[in-house]
Amino acid sequence: MATKPGNGNKEKENNINTLDNDEDKTLTHVLDIQTDGNQSRQAEILARLLKKQTIYGKSGRITAVELMPRIRLAYSSDMRQARDLRAGDDATLFAGVFALTDDGKHPEHRLLISIDIHSLAHGDVAYLPVEYTILALSLGEKSGVVEFLPKIKLLLSQGYDLLLNCELNQTIPSALLGMIKQVRIDTALLSAIDIEQMVKSLREQGVQRIYAHNVSAQETLIVCQKLKLDGYEGDFCDSPLAFNYQLIEVEPTRVRALLAAVSARQDLSAIESMMRFDARLVYQLIRYVNMISSNDVLVSSIAEALQQLKLEGLQRWLSLLLNASVAPSMATSAVLKQAYSRGLLLESLSRKSLQVQDPQTMYLVGLLSLTDKLLAQPMHTLINPLKLSDDFKAAVIEYKGNTGLMLKLVMATESSDIAVIDNYAARCLISTTDVNLAMINALVAAETSGL
Repeated sequence: MATKPGNGNKEKENNINTLDNDEDKTLTHVLDIQTDGNQSRQAEILARLLKKQTIYGKSGRITAVELMPRIRLAYSSDMRQARDLRAGDDATLFAGVFALTDDGKHPEHRLLISIDIHSLAHGDVAYLPVEYTILALSLGEKSGVVEFLPKIKLLLSQGYDLLLNCELNQTIPSALLGMIKQVRIDTALLSAIDIEQMVKSLREQGVQRIYAHNVSAQETLIVCQKLKLDGYEGDFCDSPLAFNYQLIEVEPTRVRALLAAVSARQDLSAIESMMRFDARLVYQLIRYVNMISSNDVLVSSIAEALQQLKLEGLQRWLSLLLNASVAPSMATSAVLKQAYSRGLLLESLSRKSLQVQDPQTMYLVGLLSLTDKLLAQPMHTLINPLKLSDDFKAAVIEYKGNTGLMLKLVMATESSDIAVIDNYAARCLISTTDVNLAMINALVAAETSGL
């Protein structure tokens, strides 16, 4: 997506507000209107219609910004009006480019808009500023590429950046081979194998630049970086430390064992038992579920996270994780043992306390209570973005509430300060004898866990 010089296109007049067909009054431009000496709320209207997604290069620097409709109408591709509905979305994107570049405006970064190939017939395409516009073309099942070849050749000769949006197993039409050499792949629902096979196939077809779209998780970004893709876009890429992440410290042999269990269609409860003692593995699971899930369902246990992914999603995640992981260091292993011990101790004490607590939730609290030490980042930056309850977050981050008090009790057992242990045990309505027995059992289990 290298910057190109302008081609001297004539400016589009501000009062253009209809499609080429005068009878169609679909809005295609947010008008810059002056009313009684006061300027219209053009910028606010545009912001309500469109949102922006940053596109990053290999080094993590911003290279462009995609404009996207905030709301896309839900329709199937075989609906009679599907093309008209998509054309309406695309017309709004054209308007966004005009609004951000009219009257000599210079956007900080180039603007990418993803449009249906049939929208190339729209008259507004001729007015898009070449120095600021990147066109990502989507090919439908019946795209009719041949009829748009003259327009594509013209746009390329004028210096426009054109790329294709490609889905899994999609091949570039023969008519476009050697002409369009940039492709964008949607990684949202792809496994590591899917991404690798797509990249290999596209390279064999002569594609020179491949960009990853909808990168929603650390595992996906690492896989795409290892495959040397040329650019990245997605929610995870927007996180402050996205391009500073190292390989994930999770035992690869454990991930392979989990993949084998998923391939054998084992029950989710069996899979949970295979991974529940590894705090880093569980954190990556919850984080992955958090990033790819479109709902706001909170997670309060490992089982709930697995239920949201199901076997298909779990297999996809594990394949990504396997290619993004490295065996834990000795320092990491020591923290993992401590986290496992905390989880077991909180789970056991929740059953002894007179206060009502969910043992599975308490286990997860203990397991994730050392995430900041595992990842060397502040706890609030790691836990707050996750779809966990407010009580859960308050306990892990600030040791607040009854759960936070129980966590303080567990932490007191690690210091062996009897007076402090007795104090917290009494406040948690647990006998000191129960605390000591649970602590011994948890320590033995952690030391024999193989972490």
